[in-house]
Amino acid sequence: MNAKIPMPRDVAELIGDFAKEVENRSLLFDKFVFHKSCPVDPEEVNYGDQYRKWDDASRWSCLRIGEEAKQVLEKESNDKRSKSQKQKNDPEKADKLRAESVIARRLSEINWNNETETNSIREKSNKRFIDLIISRFKNRSRITIAQLKSRLAINLSDGLIENAGICLDKLFGLPYIPGSAIKGVSRHAALAELKTKSDQEIPPCLSKFCEIFGCSNDDFKNGDLKLYSSYLNSKFKERKGAVTFLPAYPFDNVRLVVDMTTVHYPEYYNSGRTSDLKNEQLRPNPFPAVEMGSQFAFCLVLNGMGQNQELIEEAKSFLIEAITVSGIGAKTAAGFGWFSLRDDLLEIIQKEAQSKADQEALEQEKIEKIEIAAKAEKERRSNLTPEVLAAEELKKLEEHEFAEVAKSIALNNDESKDQILNILCKDQVKKKRWEPWLPENKKGKDNEPSDTDWQVALSELLELLLSDAGKRSFISLLRDDPEKRQRWKTWKRKKEKLASGIQSVCKELKLQELP
Repeated sequence: MNAKIPMPRDVAELIGDFAKEVENRSLLFDKFVFHKSCPVDPEEVNYGDQYRKWDDASRWSCLRIGEEAKQVLEKESNDKRSKSQKQKNDPEKADKLRAESVIARRLSEINWNNETETNSIREKSNKRFIDLIISRFKNRSRITIAQLKSRLAINLSDGLIENAGICLDKLFGLPYIPGSAIKGVSRHAALAELKTKSDQEIPPCLSKFCEIFGCSNDDFKNGDLKLYSSYLNSKFKERKGAVTFLPAYPFDNVRLVVDMTTVHYPEYYNSGRTSDLKNEQLRPNPFPAVEMGSQFAFCLVLNGMGQNQELIEEAKSFLIEAITVSGIGAKTAAGFGWFSLRDDLLEIIQKEAQSKADQEALEQEKIEKIEIAAKAEKERRSNLTPEVLAAEELKKLEEHEFAEVAKSIALNNDESKDQILNILCKDQVKKKRWEPWLPENKKGKDNEPSDTDWQVALSELLELLLSDAGKRSFISLLRDDPEKRQRWKTWKRKKEKLASGIQSVCKELKLQELP
């Protein structure tokens, strides 16, 4: 019985009949679930229906996204195969057990090869998100770190499998708590507190409630605020909430597990007849859950609908009341979704964020100083005469580079010019000396000039050095600079042709001959 997950043929060719190439838990659980009734090859069954009921399908699909999914499903496969070998007197049952063994094995073929890397990226992303909230909103934000003291079932009713859904991030495929759920439990906690107030205390508390969570006329007519409709006055207006409740993401590595709900008396619940109790059998319903111990970051932000920071403090207190006393998600009455606060982790986050902010401030200050210095240097260079500028650039040259410039000035040929350009372009580190010659959009730490940019910049530099102004500066250095004067004496003794060419340049420029 060759069962498979229903999907288009071209998709199956890409990811496999059992979606083994899918690397994201969210995509796998949202789109490629193995249903209780999945199609089988009609040629392999001896009955007309092409669908067969697979009792373990829901549990397998939940197991597939959980902790140690591969090992658990492989064990299931082996157990089914062993049981099939013992069903010698019931061929049909043996066939089904063998088919189930194959299905469990195929479902175990999942691809979480990059999970460690994904977790690392997700953890950095979440910390970066918190850093941005703190730095961007400052006193207008509040962050609460809380640790699960029990398992968490979130978005249980939303999924392809009935009452077995879970809220998974589309990018990383790991669980998170939607902002709407967080706002809902916080609002519920605020309503519970409102019910404890006296008649005199209700108006200001109700006003603050509406400011935080928002309210409409329908809330007072048909909703959970109907009890307080008599406290409204003519100035009442519908409003949006002043606090934004952001999704809560795991702050550390999070584990997904499979839990069970056992429906003891479904037939009796449906019929109400006590006689049906005799026919009842336990019917376990699996569902995915977040394992206890996971830490989540709850972020609140004061949006543009209000500026009073008391509102966000109140909202934070309602949130804490909700997650530590009432719980969040499904099955809270059974102990699911309860948190304890981790203020120690929050303090660490705040210190890291402050340290990072201080470091960024120092970096920014450093960049500003560099920019100011660069601007001053640019202005200074623009006020220099060509002779002075050429003299500064000639002093930056190393001995062999200075010698090549001397050849080009003395011999005045294109071959020597090309040789200088090749020398100046060769060393990537030493090229930084000539950065002022680059265009403004090619300077600085974040800009990477191309070889062509350097070629153009150094050609302009060489044009200055070989101009009349550059030649004058060159000869002045040979006459006045002690080190360069010594070099000139060496050339006179050992390189007469070079020395003669330089003396000819002196005559052309009507300069006094070098001694």
